[in-house]
Amino acid sequence: MSPAVTQMLIELGFRDQIVGVGRYDPIDLPGVRVVGDSVHLDYEKLAAARPTHVFLQPERGVGVPERLTELAEHHHWAVGTVQIDTVDDALRALYDPARPDACIGGYLDVSDAAAALRTRIEARLAGLRAWSAGLADADRPRVLIVFRTDPLGVVGRHTFLDDMLTTAGGVNAIDAGYYISVDRERVLAASPDVVLLLTSPGEYTDAQLDAWRATMKALDIPAAKSDRIEVLRDPLAKIPSTSVATIAAEIARRLHPSRVKAIDHAVSSDDAVESGATGGSSASDTRSDDDALAGKPPVAPEPSAPKASAPKPASASTSSTPQPAGTP
Repeated sequence: MSPAVTQMLIELGFRDQIVGVGRYDPIDLPGVRVVGDSVHLDYEKLAAARPTHVFLQPERGVGVPERLTELAEHHHWAVGTVQIDTVDDALRALYDPARPDACIGGYLDVSDAAAALRTRIEARLAGLRAWSAGLADADRPRVLIVFRTDPLGVVGRHTFLDDMLTTAGGVNAIDAGYYISVDRERVLAASPDVVLLLTSPGEYTDAQLDAWRATMKALDIPAAKSDRIEVLRDPLAKIPSTSVATIAAEIARRLHPSRVKAIDHAVSSDDAVESGATGGSSASDTRSDDDALAGKPPVAPEPSAPKASAPKPASASTSSTPQPAGTP
């Protein structure tokens, strides 16, 4: 049950065959049924969607629901699961050369297309890592990544967002692992140079963003003193999927605004172009970007998308959980 899988399916050419998603999936697919979430799966709606494949991203240690297994056997559905915590997990979920039949590419018999897409994403990540490796320690800001404003939820270590932050040339201001809620004292102790809120369009109103920014700017932290309370608004920002290199590059631009040209060059190889499920790369918001905060869609270059080689005429039904809030 994963927005990450939804994006992978779209990238691999299965957009028109997706017949169900979860209620927390931020990718807009008009006319596609919402079939619940990982806790409350609506089996009636799922059956009505008549899928041939059902993909889930359960919590670690949690298996496929017994009722789903029963329905899958009765309706002859193929059920696939992926486990994603880190960027490497996301890449393996797309295509895993060590387990080619236990990944999205293998489940849908499009291994060649999935492997090619993975290679392109890896190339962009490698380019960005090579660039950030040249930064001095003093040029790596301490960053507080926020995934929820109330209560304040922040990103810790051992996560795909922490991986992306490191690739982007930042240092996580939180020493704890995974996703946690923090209070004012914890933020003060973290002393971040940059506070970066990741959000999707429509997740917060302008008034809510104004209130959050005012709260953060009132804190005695370096980020407030230097006016580096940032907002990155993109429906794929919190999804560990095929957009990881695009979002990592955008984070790098936010952390290193004087080095944007070098960052763009690092990820701009013609042989290493990654497309986003929304048809663009990533989008960012600041208080100076009034259009973005007003909810107007961002404008981004549209990269080329790899095509699935002879995709099966199968319907793919996915359910999803909030990312990354569903992970802690």
